[in-house]
Amino acid sequence: MSKWSWRGAAWYAMAVCAGAVLLPFAVPLTATVYAIVWVYTWTHDPRARGGLVQVLPLHPRRVFRCIRALWAGMLDGLGGPTLAIIVSYVAAKLTRSTRAQDTAVRDIKYGPQAKHRLDLFVPLGHDGHVPVVVILPGYRWSKTKRARMYRPMAQTLCGDGMFVVLPRVGGAGASVEDIMGDFHLAVQWVFDNAAQFGGDPRRVHLLGYGAGAHLCAMYSLVVPLKTWYAQADRVAPNAQLLSTRRADQRLRA
Repeated sequence: MSKWSWRGAAWYAMAVCAGAVLLPFAVPLTATVYAIVWVYTWTHDPRARGGLVQVLPLHPRRVFRCIRALWAGMLDGLGGPTLAIIVSYVAAKLTRSTRAQDTAVRDIKYGPQAKHRLDLFVPLGHDGHVPVVVILPGYRWSKTKRARMYRPMAQTLCGDGMFVVLPRVGGAGASVEDIMGDFHLAVQWVFDNAAQFGGDPRRVHLLGYGAGAHLCAMYSLVVPLKTWYAQADRVAPNAQLLSTRRADQRLRA
């Protein structure tokens, strides 16, 4: 055999050996990837309620695109200040000799419905006129009532000398409008009662992460627009601020 024939045979033998070594790992790895994609589709795709089999990705190319999107989303979630916050939190837990005192007043009613409850974290030793931070939980719009996950962060901010309000908004099947309505009631409660519990109504701040940050941004935009629309002498009857006439009319309501 020639020189090149021996080289080709060597490459072929190496490929066969590599395949034999990697095959036991390829099967469980492929099964794991499919399982992750299918579970995510089952828990996050609304179409799965009508028929799970019809929406499950089966083609390897589609599964690859889904797992790539999940990986990119995970990296995006860990980007920015997230890692720094996690490291700071762990360092504080390891170096702190005593556990932070829980100063929360829980289940304060802020609206007419039974679900309208909030937790108020009170800083120790304050002398009044303290800034107030309202935290809107994130993750998903329909899961914003997971407020208990944010209690450690709220207690940490409270220890830095500020009131922290952690409202429970939305609920199962709640629309974005329902969540925004609950959030508006919670913020209005803060403005109406801040002076009574020692907060400064002129220094109320909104804090959100992920879906909570999106809702905070929408709230900060909608409230000034509604206030501006309420001043009829400044706005013409046929004026349109938003992109569609329907959205504009709903904002005026």
